[in-house]
This record gives sequence, C-alpha cells and structure tokens, in this order.
Amino acid sequence: GKPAGDASPAGASGATIKFMPKQCEEARAFVNLGKLLSGGVGDSLDALQTQMLAGMAGKPDADNAKKAEEVAKEAGLTTAAVKEIAFCGNKGKSGLAAISVDTSKLKGKLDEVLQKVIETANGKPLEKKEEDGWTLLTGDKDLFLAVKDDIVLAAPNADELKAGTKGGGDG
Repeated sequence: GKPAGDASPAGASGATIKFMPKQCEEARAFVNLGKLLSGGVGDSLDALQTQMLAGMAGKPDADNAKKAEEVAKEAGLTTAAVKEIAFCGNKGKSGLAAISVDTSKLKGKLDEVLQKVIETANGKPLEKKEEDGWTLLTGDKDLFLAVKDDIVLAAPNADELKAGTKGGGDG
C-alpha cells in the first residue's frame, strides 16, 4: 500500500508523473505549479489557463472562450488550483498530459466542472462514461479526458488516454 503519513491524495509531489509512459519521444515536462504559484502569481497565469482551455476545446470562438473562463473561475477552477502538470509528447499529434488539481476550492466535482467548462467553450456536449474508476469525457476529434479524484489526464486519442489510466510506464 501507500507509505505511512501520505494520507492526502493531493499532497504528494510527483502525483502526475506516474501516469507518464516510459517512452517519450519529444517532451517530458514536469512542472510543480504549487511551488511556482505560491506567491499570488495565480492571476497572471490565467492567460496560460485560457490557452490550455482553448487547446482542450479545439479552437473555441472568442465569446465562448470568455464564457468558459468565467464558468471556470466561478467554479474555482483557476490556475492557482492547478498543482502540477506532467506532459509527454510523441511525434505527430500524440502525447499525454496529466494535471493534478487542488479540488478543495472547487464548487462541485472536478469532472463535472471540467465538463461544464469545456462544453461552454466548444458549444457541444461531451460524452461521459465511467470506466475502471475513471470518469471519461470525450468530445469530437481529438479531445479525450479522464478524471479521477484530483487528477486529469488529457490525450488526443482514446488509446493513449487508456494507457494513461492504466498508470503509464510504472503501473
């Protein structure tokens, strides 16, 4: 089981890295935003968040993107809530991102908040299903998300997402 003294699912640093596949051709970024942001810089990073949202939702039009940002802020899903991000990129449009979120300030469950934000951004409903303890959210084309507790996995196709939910290279 888990080492003693690590009862919090959130507190563990490196929470996202274990979902990464062992083989990453292009990029393996690991950012502990909690440390980076604990200086009230959260708001200046909202631009980053908007970009991430835009990436997740295809290219939403400006109005929808703005609405989605408001929905996210209202629900407490701000950049300050993002604790760490691990990313593995492979050639072409493939790769996997894992994001750990501080859910303590969220109004609602993480999967529900994300679903609402992304649906607002791209104006289309997401398909939602439960699988192996993960909540899977799929949009059209290349939007595949899996949510469990405080972790969000994002991939451009179902296979890579599934590999991530199985625990990447170390699972």
